[in-house]
Amino acid sequence: MTTRILAIADEVDEGLYGDKLDRLDPHIVLSCGDLPFDYLEHIVSRLNVPLLYVPSLLLLHFGIIRREERYLERKFGGDYLTYKARVGRYVWLV
Repeated sequence: MTTRILAIADEVDEGLYGDKLDRLDPHIVLSCGDLPFDYLEHIVSRLNVPLLYVPSLLLLHFGIIRREERYLERKFGGDYLTYKARVGRYVWLV
């Protein structure tokens, strides 16, 4: 059995208010980014399928920031680790 996933992010697709949604016939909706709640509610209510929502900050943290930190650790070694220990990862946590 194949699982069909409808992945949506950042932009409202007006076509999903029409028949396009029915033709896609997904088993689950995966959403990330900043989408209006009523848009997501419309999609999952109409399809009667579960929604897996991944907030943007999680994607940013695990998809970009952590990867970049590993790269910088390899490239600059101890100098970067010293810098990292001195400086907060996020401005609002400093």
